[in-house]
Amino acid sequence: MRTLAASMTVLTVMLLGPYSVSFARTVKPREVSNRVYRFKEEQVGRFAVWIVDGDKVRDSVYPEWLYGGNGERYRFNPPDEIWIDNDISCQEYSYTLAHELRERRLMARFGWTYDDAHDSALMVEDVMRHADSLECAAQEAALPPVPPIDDDSTKELPWLPDRIKLHHVYLQHFETVQDSLEVWIVDGNVVRRDIFPDFGFSGNDLAYYFIPKNEIWLDNSMSCENIKFSLLTETRERALMEKGLSYDRAYEIALHQALRTMHELYREAGKHLPVFVPSPPDRDTGTGDEGRKTISQSHAIHGHEAFYRNQPYAPLYPLRHRRANLPNAGISAPPTVAR
Repeated sequence: MRTLAASMTVLTVMLLGPYSVSFARTVKPREVSNRVYRFKEEQVGRFAVWIVDGDKVRDSVYPEWLYGGNGERYRFNPPDEIWIDNDISCQEYSYTLAHELRERRLMARFGWTYDDAHDSALMVEDVMRHADSLECAAQEAALPPVPPIDDDSTKELPWLPDRIKLHHVYLQHFETVQDSLEVWIVDGNVVRRDIFPDFGFSGNDLAYYFIPKNEIWLDNSMSCENIKFSLLTETRERALMEKGLSYDRAYEIALHQALRTMHELYREAGKHLPVFVPSPPDRDTGTGDEGRKTISQSHAIHGHEAFYRNQPYAPLYPLRHRRANLPNAGISAPPTVAR
């Protein structure tokens, strides 16, 4: 039997070429629970960006899966979805999203190999990381000294002067919310070591006076899965404090509202179709279909929609658009409608 198996493997390699190793080491197509989905983070063009449970993906779908995925590289990844590993930090979220969009585009439009597309996407990350470093240095240089206290005038490091200059705090400008609030990812360790030991996960300028005006800070030690929850909490808390509520009361109200919103997002994720894992589960060379302006074979080869066409599950979510600013990602997002 071992001889026969070895002969069949050699024959598979001869007939199937570069896909032979994948076929030889995979099992028949199978269905996996939709519990890999945590919640939908955002919509970028036609792509739904999902935070997924990385441990469950590695345990039940693809053992070598890391950071993120797209439908060109991974055939179990639905074509119009980008997956982000909930194990990565919030600082890595933007880089990983840009990476996956770039990698997918090169494979889908130009038929690049995964290795080449992956290397190109890494260079996009490198450009973004250096740009962020320069932007953060300029931000700190332009800021005046700030008081190292909270809204109760508590100075947790009593030896600090009344005003300090921020150094090596900022790591990445994440986004602008509500038209005027700037969200920055900061080095939480530096903040706790040099400014305020009780700073944890996130904060805003009305709760912490060392945070400059109209800013929200996210701790880089936080998982990307906590970004949405933290922003929901901070924006609501800040709005309530702006209306005159105390920090304690504003925090309590904002926290419960954010928790309700997150629970609803988790419930919606439970309605998602289960994951269909074809054989082989990955693709070493992109389809190139988008460059040929044909009907994308990623749908046909992926088999996700075909498999569930007659299944009694909920229909696929309609994907809505919003304008996205992804530096160097090479993705032109269409004009938008709100979520």
